[in-house]
Parts: sequence; structure tokens; C-alpha cells
Amino acid sequence: MRLVEFIRSPRSDKRFLAKFMEPERTVYFGTPKTSTYIDHGNKDIRDIHMMRHRMHLTKCDVINEDTMTMGVLWGPSQSVEGNLSRVLLLFNIQDDR
Repeated sequence: MRLVEFIRSPRSDKRFLAKFMEPERTVYFGTPKTSTYIDHGNKDIRDIHMMRHRMHLTKCDVINEDTMTMGVLWGPSQSVEGNLSRVLLLFNIQDDR
């Protein structure tokens, strides 16, 4: 799988768009009205959110809206690019942007 595009979403109800190839898949994710870890940087809130959703990227083998939201918006860093790089590494996805 290859990441070919990662941009702000043109849809008003989503925050980002990630486009993959081989297989072709477009994932819209993130609610623009909700504050996430990349916005507030509060580790306690992030930990509570992660526990509540019980989503662990290392146990999931599918790239979808949930894995992208948890990995990019609620990842260990406040950097979108840093968290995206981590998700790509976890899922063995090549960055072809």
C-alpha cells in the first residue's frame, strides 16, 4: 500500500483526507469541531480517550477512519506529520506524496 495524498479534507464534516493506492482507498477522518491531542496537548485527556475507545493500532490490520483518527489525531505527538509517519510505519505503508 502507498500513501499518495494527505491534505485537509474538502468535506466540511471531516478534517483530513488520506488517499492510498494498491489497493485504492480514500479515507476521510477527524471531526473538525472536536478538539484532539494535536490541538490541546493534554496527555491525561489523550490517555482517557485512548482507554475509552480501546483502540490499539498495533492490534489492528486495516487502515480506516478509526485507525487514522487514533493514530494521527490522538497519537503520541502533537505533530500531525510525526504521527502520520508512525501510522505509515506500523502498517508498512510507503509514503509516495
